[in-house]
Amino acid sequence: EEELKISRVVEIIKETGFTVVASSSDWRCRLEAHKRTENQEFKAIRKRFIEIFFFSIPVLISSHFNNYLALIFSIPLHLYAAFDLYAMALKSNCMERLIMMSCLSSLLYSLAYFGRQHEMFDCAAVVLILFTGGKLIEAILKRRIVGNCDSLLTMMTRNNDLFMMKIGQIYELKEGDLIPIDSEVIEGNLFVEESTLTGEPLPKNKTINDHVLAGTRVYCGEGKVQAIRSLENSFINKLARAVFEPMMSSKGKSRQDTGIAEKVSRVFIPMIL
Repeated sequence: EEELKISRVVEIIKETGFTVVASSSDWRCRLEAHKRTENQEFKAIRKRFIEIFFFSIPVLISSHFNNYLALIFSIPLHLYAAFDLYAMALKSNCMERLIMMSCLSSLLYSLAYFGRQHEMFDCAAVVLILFTGGKLIEAILKRRIVGNCDSLLTMMTRNNDLFMMKIGQIYELKEGDLIPIDSEVIEGNLFVEESTLTGEPLPKNKTINDHVLAGTRVYCGEGKVQAIRSLENSFINKLARAVFEPMMSSKGKSRQDTGIAEKVSRVFIPMIL
């Protein structure tokens, strides 16, 4: 609530010997944590795709003229490049398990009928490329969503003094300044560029009693403004939260859907076998 000042909370925490980096209830802290997790997942997915693609190309080429080479090249593909994928399949990831079954089935079929008819070493390679490639595209789209939130994040200053700013505090603005908090003009005349929030291409003239929004920039002019909202109740914070919260809830929903799919797969996969 507005009555509970963030500055007082910071003082209490510092008295216990800790350091406050940012408000723990601020969406930006959760976004940073989410970005780190997504970044680690993206690197792992990209690494897996590159390795599978690299080891699959020799299999795809050699399978058309030399089955012995295709067999040799399939060994590092399945034992090294696709090993992590198979390990995930053993942990009840239903989609990965189906991929593992199809790849190993084609591999075992090729070994069982090696030299007697057309082998299917290349089929396993194609399946692995398509599956990991689809996962990589999905990860890229997720990074774009996080990037949209990050563009809002970079509008705001990273100065910790911002979290100490109180409602009613007066500060000066001049040309080029980034407005740190929703405020009201009490002196001067400002032209504020709000295209990052409203999409309007031209700066808007702000005079006395007009409101200016956090995340916008002073195009020209000078003046004094008074803070009217806390950072967590600012327009940009609500806008970013509107983008960020559904992304997190959808991730939780996907985990729930995955749990349901795993329950179905416990019956479905044995029936298929």
